[in-house]
Amino acid sequence: MRGLIAWWAKNTVAANLLMVAIVVMGIVGFNKLEREFFPSSTFNGMTVSVTWLGASPRDVEEQLVTRIEDAVTGIDGIDYLESSARESVGSVNIRTKVRADYDKIFDEVKVRIDGINNFPPDAFRPIVTRWDARADYMYMALHGKIDRLTLQRMANDIRDELAKLPGGELIQDISKLDEEVTIEISEDALRRYGLTFSQVAAAISGQSVNLSAGRVKTSVGDLQMKARNLANSAEDFNNIIIRQSADGGKVYLRDIAHIIDGFEDLDFVATYEGEEAIFFRALTPEVSNVSVAGKAFRDYIKKLNKELPPGIEMSMWFDGSTIFDARMGLIGRNAATGMLLVLVILILFLRPKVAFWVTIGILVSFTGAIA
Repeated sequence: MRGLIAWWAKNTVAANLLMVAIVVMGIVGFNKLEREFFPSSTFNGMTVSVTWLGASPRDVEEQLVTRIEDAVTGIDGIDYLESSARESVGSVNIRTKVRADYDKIFDEVKVRIDGINNFPPDAFRPIVTRWDARADYMYMALHGKIDRLTLQRMANDIRDELAKLPGGELIQDISKLDEEVTIEISEDALRRYGLTFSQVAAAISGQSVNLSAGRVKTSVGDLQMKARNLANSAEDFNNIIIRQSADGGKVYLRDIAHIIDGFEDLDFVATYEGEEAIFFRALTPEVSNVSVAGKAFRDYIKKLNKELPPGIEMSMWFDGSTIFDARMGLIGRNAATGMLLVLVILILFLRPKVAFWVTIGILVSFTGAIA
């Protein structure tokens, strides 16, 4: 040990180069550290959720939940299953054993769920999500004196742009309402055209469809047959043909009904500074740098506000990155003050040159720990 210390004492150039290398690697390592507003955590479990609009709880249980349970039963490492079925929605909670390989089980569950091919045609495909807790570190509001439907459709495009920013992978629209099209049929119009309500309903259901028609096997491969013509706006419903005569005459839904684009009937209001608002929330992704994300969001908001129509504005009403940066700045100032105090105390008992290099040694030790 004495020989090693003596060698470094005699070769000051090598010692100084090593010290500089440690400091440089420490700075590089510090810049590569993840910066989270609050640490995220993952629990040993997952949830399989599936939607079948209009289905009763019994149908959801028999046609969806039971088939999901049968598919995942037998996977090694699963502790227990817990299922629930409600109108239109079913879910299966899968808890894994503590010492099991969580990622391997998660992938196996997804493979088995994707392999289920006997779900009802109009049921949505199941979604497998992890049990995790993620901190929300950013809140934004799109607001203005404009109707909520236009504002929400504008927010859909903005949300897609926010998701492309660093740290915006898990951006959410937390004030979104499900859109609903209301069709008010006039009895006078029905009598005038000689139609019945059942005929109108049959025409709408026949032309607004979204279903799978099976698979056709050919010599060159399989063809998936699907019908995708689902009306989801007032304009789409306006153009539905209710009756067509032999001479080419057509009766459209707009001729006998008043069609309104709106939202589901909920007692819900979202405002910001007294104006209609859509709120966005950013959750911490798997890998994040809250400082970089905060700057990216702020720059995007400045750019967006220059492009938005008059009377509409995007505002940041909670920015966790500024709190994080302020705390890091405080830590940095405290560290510098601490090193200065150490230097002053050492000078009282040692020669100034020795005190200086001892302080530098402490600094190099800290940077080496980060490298």
